[in-house]
Amino acid sequence: MPRRAHPPLRTSTLSSVGALAALVVAALVVVVAFVAPFASPARAAATVVVQSDFEDGLDGWGARGSSTVSLSTENPRGSQSLLVTGRTESWNGAALPVTLTPGVTYSVSLWLRLPSTGTGYADLRVSVQRDDANGSSYDTVATATGVTSGAWTQVTASYTPGPFDTAQLYVESPSSLTDILVDDVVVTGSGPRPT
Repeated sequence: MPRRAHPPLRTSTLSSVGALAALVVAALVVVVAFVAPFASPARAAATVVVQSDFEDGLDGWGARGSSTVSLSTENPRGSQSLLVTGRTESWNGAALPVTLTPGVTYSVSLWLRLPSTGTGYADLRVSVQRDDANGSSYDTVATATGVTSGAWTQVTASYTPGPFDTAQLYVESPSSLTDILVDDVVVTGSGPRPT
């Protein structure tokens, strides 16, 4: 039996397929153009600027003013925390030089407590000192009120620094000359790590 030959494809059939493909592409372009303005912009990953848990040492922290800093095993959140003693003025405490970018918002988190030698309660303040050719500026990041020796108090805040040449993060008490315990300090910011 002879095979039947298929009729050749007509030009109108090929044109219909091409028109359908063009219609699908146009519809996708319209959808993307409509959705794009409402899409959330991609967020930069958080960059860790400071991470001090004091498990392996002082992590760069030092004394501010006449105070002394050391490691303590008294009620640490891990195996040890930072202990500030010998404060003779309210601004004395523990300080860490930090590299931040002016205008970038940072998340600051740390835990504070009074050691057993502390009596009652105290207000503890987390601040940043910014220095440039014109002098020093002092920014309060957060204040924890009523901190005691009975439990750790977590402090969290956002901070956006103004212009500066050098900066340091520090902990002090405006209300008392008590000793201070500090632990698990983390500062993160969006964008590239400052250089």
